[in-house]
Amino acid sequence: MKQHINIVVIILIGVLIAPCYACSRGGSIVDQGKWTKISSFEDSVVKDTYALINGKIYYGGFDRAFYDSVLCSRSVSGLPYLKEADIETFEVCENSCYARDAHHVYAPLQIEYLDGDEYGGFYAVQYIIKNADPQNFKIIRNDYAVSGHHMYYEGKEISWRDDVLDPSIPINDDFILQNEYK
Repeated sequence: MKQHINIVVIILIGVLIAPCYACSRGGSIVDQGKWTKISSFEDSVVKDTYALINGKIYYGGFDRAFYDSVLCSRSVSGLPYLKEADIETFEVCENSCYARDAHHVYAPLQIEYLDGDEYGGFYAVQYIIKNADPQNFKIIRNDYAVSGHHMYYEGKEISWRDDVLDPSIPINDDFILQNEYK
């Protein structure tokens, strides 16, 4: 009987310690991202992909003439916008695909092309990153990021990779391309 109690105690300790380790896994990581509030811009394109137009935030990639015509006419021709985005707290991370606000973390997870091909422009139709907490979302490098015990590459959750955390180790992005995302 005493042996069964010891086994149960050991299992309980493991169950209690494992989540603490997982939650703190990303806690010591320093955010390498440079974040810019989109509300500091008035009807403008930020980082060539996020745009604030008529009080709505859009994600897309279009040629400069398209953006200029949109900004001059103040019409977005029915393109989908980030409906959940909070303009007052929305910020874009420089040199990455990431953005965040008080409620969500964003990245282009599913892209649609205007002409059905990779020419003419694109926009995001799926953009909220699951399991990402904007309060503790941190950019590591090369489109890698963490939030708590979750790691992301280009907005998609991947298995944790300690090598990404060490700046002295070159990152092999082919590893991600050869292996499926979670």
